Amino acid sequence: MNEITTLYENKPSVVMQTLEKLGWVKFFNPAIKGQVSFLPRGTVVFNLMSDFLKSWVKTKLSSLEIRTPILYDFLNPSIYSESSQFKDRSFQTEVYEKTAVLRPGGDYGVMSLLSSKIIHESHLPISLFELALSFRKNQSRELAGILRANVFTLLDQHTFAANIEQAWEVYASALASQVKLGELFNFDIEVSFDIESTFYQQNKSSIKKLEQLINKEVVINEIKEISNYWIAQHYLIDKRDNIGFCDGQYDLFNAKNYNISFTSLDGKTTLYPIICHASFGSIERWIFKLVNTSISSNGYTFPIWLSPVQIRLLCAKPIQTSYLEKIITHAFKNGIRLEIDNRDKSLRDKINAAQAEWVPFIVILSENFYDLESNVTVIYLNNQQEERSLLSIFEKVENSRVNDYLLPDLQSVISRPCLR
Repeated sequence: MNEITTLYENKPSVVMQTLEKLGWVKFFNPAIKGQVSFLPRGTVVFNLMSDFLKSWVKTKLSSLEIRTPILYDFLNPSIYSESSQFKDRSFQTEVYEKTAVLRPGGDYGVMSLLSSKIIHESHLPISLFELALSFRKNQSRELAGILRANVFTLLDQHTFAANIEQAWEVYASALASQVKLGELFNFDIEVSFDIESTFYQQNKSSIKKLEQLINKEVVINEIKEISNYWIAQHYLIDKRDNIGFCDGQYDLFNAKNYNISFTSLDGKTTLYPIICHASFGSIERWIFKLVNTSISSNGYTFPIWLSPVQIRLLCAKPIQTSYLEKIITHAFKNGIRLEIDNRDKSLRDKINAAQAEWVPFIVILSENFYDLESNVTVIYLNNQQEERSLLSIFEKVENSRVNDYLLPDLQSVISRPCLR
């Protein structure tokens, strides 16, 4: 996958400089490089993006959330076998006279969780996901702020299918949901596959159905011999900046590696499920990408629902406390993130500060303000301004939310067997 390769932590990119100027992130010693701290406003953005992606996977793919450990026995045969895929990129340490490895993603946890479980074919497909704090050792020259870090938060989803027909169905659903996610953010999406040649020839019709489902041409890269645990892997990138945002694998290896099996419907046969893995990217990468595409507009195109402060109130003249309390109460009840700048600064300084912080609605209250229907002056990040009621600005903020995209379908609320 072709990504930005000139963004190194020791030569900060424009995006990382912007994130620091916004007061969202900070690098500091003595933390080892390849990590970043999220400051209060950056943490708001991080949590909003995390909650959105988790809700997306729950409602679009009927997936159940889990939480698993981050530290594993490196010499456990299953862990050791999969760890070989990451070679020199794993973080290891000695714990209780054992070599322990920090997980590079969600695989170790979900696979170990289902290892040796009694699963019946009627339970499948079963889909599990985790927002997994993950660790991968990159070379210093490979680090690129929060786009490519040693420590990141990855949303990993795995679906366990009973047979190849069921596997292609859930794989297609996951890929389609990833495409829809990119379209929601107006990405110019390219889908590509790395796929083992024989497997591709045997499954051409399924790939063609995938193309029809997502309404996009798929770039195929046939590989004669696969050395990884997957036999097919897809990538989604945004062609505007060549940054990937989602990927996935069709896995025929790890079920046997972790001793994950199920009993057939007739109860006579024990089989290994096919694992369809969909990665919805790291939260850090999503933030990097959305900031990257908003820099040229000075934040005007950054999603309003993700803004840590959505409305900044500036008072041109003293306003009665009772009026301000009405505003605050309405904003709080409707989940609007609002601040009042009451510093002893000029109005121009306050406007400049709000624009530098990418506040989408900068509202100036005059002495004529007395209720939510009163007209106010609103200044946008593209420097345009207009007169409109404060209530209409609140409505605009509320209408920017993505809740309508997260309504559950029938399948996502049907009761399923409880894992024990």
